[in-house]
Amino acid sequence: MAVSSADEYHSARWPQFGSEGVGAPYIRRLIDFLNARLHMADHRALLLLKSMMVSELPSDLHASATEAVLGFRYSMLEAGNDLMTLWAESHQVTAGVAEYLAGQLFPDRIFSNDGRSGARHQRAAHAQLTIWLSDRFRFGFSEWLSSTYLAYDLAALALLVDHAADESLVERAKMVMDIALLDVALHSFHGRFAPSMGRAHVEQIMSPESAEIIPIWQAAFGQTPQLDVEKLTSLFITAERYQVPAAIRELATELPVRRVLSTHGLDATEVRDELRRHPFHPRSQSLDLVRFWWGQQAVTTPETIVDSARAMRIFGLQDSRILAPMRPYLRMPSLMLLSTLRTLNPITSGKALN
Repeated sequence: MAVSSADEYHSARWPQFGSEGVGAPYIRRLIDFLNARLHMADHRALLLLKSMMVSELPSDLHASATEAVLGFRYSMLEAGNDLMTLWAESHQVTAGVAEYLAGQLFPDRIFSNDGRSGARHQRAAHAQLTIWLSDRFRFGFSEWLSSTYLAYDLAALALLVDHAADESLVERAKMVMDIALLDVALHSFHGRFAPSMGRAHVEQIMSPESAEIIPIWQAAFGQTPQLDVEKLTSLFITAERYQVPAAIRELATELPVRRVLSTHGLDATEVRDELRRHPFHPRSQSLDLVRFWWGQQAVTTPETIVDSARAMRIFGLQDSRILAPMRPYLRMPSLMLLSTLRTLNPITSGKALN
């Protein structure tokens, strides 16, 4: 199959308000989702920010959208009892990009959830995104070869590349996008990406043709996907500043017999030492370790239980509906946590994306 060069590749454009599904009902649905802080509301935040940045919304809708963006919770460091799992690896980047762009869009406004200015939110998100990108470049993805979560990562990074003012951050994001798409290309067969994977939605494993990665595969490797602005992947399809390297596109569409050897992420037991000796972002504080561990779902493993309980107290997550099963551990002295975990041996003990 012939593959056009990067210069010949053109993406679709994000629809203007009033066309192709981006109307008042669409914007209101996104606003309601943010205000309710439902699971995956950070995805809707990205779609809402995209619409605000490229379209001129009616004044009443723009005011409501602005209020929703300013009142949203963007990090597990912020207070809030809701259904968002902002600590997972994919959500760290989707929420981080949302926070960065929201802060960039409203630098002088106060964000009501924590009282910080948009400029402070942007700086905090910049720091966390820089570390997240560096960790993916150095260690790979804990949610390895996921037909669901790689798609979400790529969509969020495409939005960052299109709209971030910091060119250094943009270049880092592009490099990680290249790495992710190289993985997709190397593990594709006849237009399908269906390898073993670290984490994915069950229905997308059973029916690969429904996977979130499909429209990204099509857009990245020379086909024309259908644009659906309800899906996060629409942000990749409409990306304007990122171009897939031609060599990666060729790998995806040629079908030689090949053996691919790769490594993804870290074992939970490796995290402490690897982060301590990271050449660019060395970390040893408990909260930094927890951010990486929880990104790989290692919340109640023997290596993480003490730090996880400490983080829940510090972050004020005792009332989190998602983390409710952790509450009994919070009443125990730290010295008893590990022995109790080993004695009870709950089903979640040892659960991690290794």
